[in-house]
Amino acid sequence: MEHTETQIEKVSRWIEKVTLNDIPEEVTKLAKFQSVDCISAICAGHRSHIGQKIYQGFKRKNETGDILILSTGELWCLKDSVYYHSAMINALEMDNFSFMGHLSQSAFSTAWAMAYRNNISFENFLLASIVAQEVSGRLSAYLSSGPLQGHMRSFIHRVAGAVVVTKIYGCEASVIANAIAIALSGPEFYMIPSSFSADTKVTSTSSATIEGINSGFLAMEGATGALDILEHPAGFVAMFSYLNFVPEFWRKIGSTWVMESISFKYYASCGYAQGPVNAALSLKKRYPRIELDEIEEIDVYTPLLSVVLENFSIPHYRSGLTQVNVNFSTKRSLALAILYGEPNGDFFGHQELETHYEAIEKLAQKIRIRHSWKLTIEMIKGFDKSINYPGYPGVFGMSDSQKALKRTRQVYQNRSLFEWHDIVQLATLPKGYFSYLFLRYFNSLKGKYIYKNKKSHEQDLSKMEFKIGAEVIIRFKNGTEAKDSCDIPRGFAGDKDKLHAVIEKFDRETFAVLGEDKALKIKNLFLYTGNQKFKVLIDDIFKIIRTETFIKHH
Repeated sequence: MEHTETQIEKVSRWIEKVTLNDIPEEVTKLAKFQSVDCISAICAGHRSHIGQKIYQGFKRKNETGDILILSTGELWCLKDSVYYHSAMINALEMDNFSFMGHLSQSAFSTAWAMAYRNNISFENFLLASIVAQEVSGRLSAYLSSGPLQGHMRSFIHRVAGAVVVTKIYGCEASVIANAIAIALSGPEFYMIPSSFSADTKVTSTSSATIEGINSGFLAMEGATGALDILEHPAGFVAMFSYLNFVPEFWRKIGSTWVMESISFKYYASCGYAQGPVNAALSLKKRYPRIELDEIEEIDVYTPLLSVVLENFSIPHYRSGLTQVNVNFSTKRSLALAILYGEPNGDFFGHQELETHYEAIEKLAQKIRIRHSWKLTIEMIKGFDKSINYPGYPGVFGMSDSQKALKRTRQVYQNRSLFEWHDIVQLATLPKGYFSYLFLRYFNSLKGKYIYKNKKSHEQDLSKMEFKIGAEVIIRFKNGTEAKDSCDIPRGFAGDKDKLHAVIEKFDRETFAVLGEDKALKIKNLFLYTGNQKFKVLIDDIFKIIRTETFIKHH
């Protein structure tokens, strides 16, 4: 019987052979900044209320090990350290994301633990993290139309864990392929009620990452998986997407890089709330003493996804406001920014946090989120700069997006892609906007009914712009109003100053946990270390934390 090579087998050959010399210098640089950004998120998450619950839960287990915990200097076992670091990156929506998903929760956490344990060079730590994200990010991008959204996509983290382990251990392609196949054999199926309000959102990436690591070790011992799990008619694509075809997930791997599309969240709020928060903080600079009772109402104009996702953050059964449904909600994040300033680790680490929730909810009730087709089209244009055949099935396909919206509408009664009352707004768009949207939608129909083999895919991810913009208008009871807008949120793809934002965020979030001197040393080690043995690097960090911060925390 003739053997046709599966997609998993093909990409595994690339994983085996790729070296740091194959990776552009800019990609390696971005990976270093991503590592620094992950440490920021871990430190911020550690002092949050849910972060402390998770930390104390693991302390109660009282299991020591050989992997350094970045926020405390303790040594934990491999699985606990990966679980904890993954959760802390996820805790406050202060992570980073790329084409197309929240990738570092698994890639960084696993690479950190495995590299520290195996005494590999810092460069090989970066290589494993980069390669894992090139593989997992593309798998996520082509499955954006599916039942799992955002951090719910457990398969990202399973695949990343498996790739990091097998890459660091120098496995052959056959072993890597089986590790990926095992990882994809039964991904966790996170549900919306547990993912956007409850504390369980924070740990949604952790268990999957651990199972990815297990998959790698199982494959190294000869365990096998279904290598055609992607292509099989009853396999992964059939179960985890609404697609009627199997995409070529890794067709462009190695020719353009997921890391080049990275966006860094500067504030502790959902990516789709970052635009409104940026605009609100610009307003607060001009009106530093805005009082709740002075505000009549607030209108926020956003792209479509911000409108749709707002209903996901409805407080779960008997909960009220939580850390999760505050920083995932555009309305509550906006209210927080107007009343208290930056949503950050300092705010969410406040011991009297619940005392602020009443005011946040009162102001949130005065906020109306309105869809702006202008902002939606600008967001689409920003994506389309990095892909070919925009609108066709594949990456960001119009018909695929409609399928996902229809599914959520059944539960949340939110809007569909097009509605009758949009006609007036569409007719008044700036020149060229409506024709761009129409052509893109027409392409989706051509791809569905005429050119069925024509698919969109990533072309040059360095050109991606994540224009999740917003316009905020505050109307006061005295009849006056104030407004501001945001084009590209600070730190996002397309922000020319995003690496500076990473540094500012690192200083803001780590100084409170590690102290300024220690934090700056760690930052310099991650940004400027070359081909030094990883153990030497981490031992240096360990000495810094163990002799000073460790004593402080314990």
